[in-house]
Amino acid sequence: MPVLETTNYKGHRIQICPDTDPENPRVEYDNFGTMICFHGRYKLGDPITPAEVHDPESAERWLKAHDVIFLEIFMMDHSGLTLSTSRAPFQACDPMGWDWGKVGVIGVTKQKAREELGKKRLYKADIEKIEGILKSEVEVYGQYLNGEIYGFQILEENEDSDEVIDSCWGFYGYDYCLEEAKSVIDSQTAEAATA
Repeated sequence: MPVLETTNYKGHRIQICPDTDPENPRVEYDNFGTMICFHGRYKLGDPITPAEVHDPESAERWLKAHDVIFLEIFMMDHSGLTLSTSRAPFQACDPMGWDWGKVGVIGVTKQKAREELGKKRLYKADIEKIEGILKSEVEVYGQYLNGEIYGFQILEENEDSDEVIDSCWGFYGYDYCLEEAKSVIDSQTAEAATA
């Protein structure tokens, strides 16, 4: 297994490795939002979209008819796929729009949002929270598309030992993976101190 980086931490070695068998978050996870995308070369978004949605225009009609809170999704296709719910980062580096454009939307019906949040009415703070969740789902999906999913192995600090003490996979984002590995070591160190 290729090791991207090795970090020493509290008497242990943390090896960060690419996850070679990641799960598609739009297929394997229970998502809050529905992601509807259209692209000529890539099959993106949720595998099942509403039956009446088959192109961008019908998607807009569906959003309006079903009272959906939604965000647009933009994609840059240049040395990998980058997704964002804002066009600003792409306009900054490619103002002519050669390598980026709107690729779809992610949204949730207000009815589903009320049910999930346990609310009878949605206020401005609720809408902001919902938009934050939708942005997070787009970010995670972008990490999946770019292969930014990692696992860690924890070994003793002694470089002569290759015994894996603990490991875990399926972390979206390198920094998150490293934080979790350190958290495991912190927890094991605390348990050993109290034993």
